[in-house]
Parts: sequence; structure tokens; C-alpha cells
Amino acid sequence: MNQLRTIIDTRRRGSRNMALDYAVLKAVSQEASLPTLRIYQWEVPTITLGYFQTLAEEVYVDACRQDRVPVIRRITGGGTVLHDMELTYSVVVSEKAGPVKGSVLDSYKAICDPVIKAMNGNGVKAEFKPANDILVSDMKISGSAQTRKQGVILQHGTILLDLNMDRMCRYLKTGKRKDGVQPRGVTCLNDHIKTDGTGEKFTGKLSQDILDAFGCCWQVALVPGTFSVPEKAEALRIEKEIFLNPDWNEKSRKPPLNL
Repeated sequence: MNQLRTIIDTRRRGSRNMALDYAVLKAVSQEASLPTLRIYQWEVPTITLGYFQTLAEEVYVDACRQDRVPVIRRITGGGTVLHDMELTYSVVVSEKAGPVKGSVLDSYKAICDPVIKAMNGNGVKAEFKPANDILVSDMKISGSAQTRKQGVILQHGTILLDLNMDRMCRYLKTGKRKDGVQPRGVTCLNDHIKTDGTGEKFTGKLSQDILDAFGCCWQVALVPGTFSVPEKAEALRIEKEIFLNPDWNEKSRKPPLNL
């Protein structure tokens, strides 16, 4: 791999975010698009379930419905995430690409290393914690999850800019604390930088820093781009059939994924 398409995207609803990543996975697997790094955010606070998780075990469903918080099942594994004040990245690349060759753990580290480099460049001392986390001061600031299909890796990762513990404890069973205190071991950029980590100026700079770090660490040429017309059309179909489908999002037995 000597080129990496980069997309700094707009805020989108959760179902569209997930559909676009899946559409890119399909295009890359068919060699219709370059390997792709995308950075994006979310229109409203949104919960995503890992592919193998059970809705009732992870989420306070009634609270989410009352507050109209979307709950969407990802095609990647990993745990339940409240996407709120964060940057999210997705990487879609062939399993045979030089940077991610080797074991699953090797690929996690290869993808997390540029994110760490970008954070370090902004004065945040971050480090990789196997299997798939990034820590700052021994606390988790970023998690990631993968799926592998048709010889292609899709990795999702989050970077916490700030934390709203009231929301986390209201919606996620894993975030519940009787005293309402931030769970031990979780932190955010706003705890470690002097500027507002959620501001457009900082998130824009950090997004570009992440792109540049991938180019440096992976020794690839960055190709700024956008979604192709076929990717956009496929994303609309996927969103309707999968990520807006209650059978997909809510049932513990997931429908099969067909590329």
C-alpha cells in the first residue's frame, strides 16, 4: 500500500456513519476505492453496540427511548459506546497491507500508533495498551474494535474529548456508579490540555494531525478525497436495510452480513 485516501467528514447521524464505513469496506474489498482513513463526529449523542452484544444487558433501553437516543449495532466487535463529545476514526485497509501485517494485536498497534503520535504532538502523553486501548496517565482515553471481511480490515476507534457522566450513567449499564463519579480508569482530552478539546479549532487541528501521523508512521502518500458516487448509493441502501432496521439493532441474534 502506497496511498491512503483521507476523509475529514461532517457530523452525521449514527446510522449513516455506520453505513458509510460499511460501504467503504465493500468498495476497498472490491478494489474500487483506495484504502481509507476517515475521521468524523455524530449529530446527536448515539450509542453503538458491539456486534456480539445483547441490547438489554448493555443499555437502559427505556431511558434511550425517552430521550430519543439512537442505539445502533456496529459490524465491528468490542463494547458498547456512547458517542458524544469525541472524534471517531475508521480505517479500512487490506489485511495484506504492510502496516497491518501480522497478528490481530499487531494490527491494532499499527493503527493506534499514529493516533498516539498525534495526541503526543498535542502535549498529551499517550501509550498503547493491548489489546486495543490507548491510555493517558494509566486511564483509557481511546478504544477500538475491528471486523475482517473479504480480506479487508475495518477498525473503528474513539478519542474522548470530554465526558458527560450523567449521560453515560443514564444510558449505559457499564457506566453506572451509585455516587455519580467518573468510573476509575476513564479520562478525556479536556483533562490534559489547556484549550477546549471540543472546540472546532482544536478538533480540526487534531484531525489533520492524525492524518499526517498515519502518513508518517505508515510511509504512505495521503490522498484527500470524498466518497465515490457508488459508495454513497451503497451507503443509502445499507443504512435502510441494516442500520435503521430494528431486527439488526435490537436482536441478540444478528442477521448475516453479505458482502
